[in-house]
Amino acid sequence: DNSMAFLDENHRKELFNPKNPIYTKKDLYHVVDTVRSKSGIEFSQTQEPFSALCPHLGYGEFDVEPITLSSRSIRGIACTGDRIILLNNKRNEVEQNFDCAHEFYHILLHNTADHATFKCFDYEHPKQDPGLEWQENESSAESLVPYRVFIPRFTALVLQCYSQYNYQVLLEYLASKYHVPVAV
Repeated sequence: DNSMAFLDENHRKELFNPKNPIYTKKDLYHVVDTVRSKSGIEFSQTQEPFSALCPHLGYGEFDVEPITLSSRSIRGIACTGDRIILLNNKRNEVEQNFDCAHEFYHILLHNTADHATFKCFDYEHPKQDPGLEWQENESSAESLVPYRVFIPRFTALVLQCYSQYNYQVLLEYLASKYHVPVAV
């Protein structure tokens, strides 16, 4: 499997167990930190759109393409063998940013013969594995909104919110800074 070629052999053995593709939150954050470390991405740089970071991840050939999909509820498609991410251009730029990171982690974490292509939806779909989807969502969130940066920032700012309206404005402000939907 050359999908992890940018990681040295020790990191691949340490991080990825092909017999058990289920990772804990701690494991996933370690993967994200390893990707950052190996690619030289600093926390401050994660406020850029993820697709702009992809060429700097040391991943090799990697293609991200917005295309028109049949429904807005299809977020994106990850083609693991070809390392292609197809993003639904019916979704806005912020949604596509999160979707790009999500599909990237499908390719990175679950590039096996059993999972050659992932099609991701806005809702739980019978053909999706909820455990894998949680892992990709968690990895994406940590990549785009690193908790070690976000939590102190949020804590300091939330103390200045004296109403539900102020709180909503804060959430929208932070979401815009990290290029993610408010739900992230």
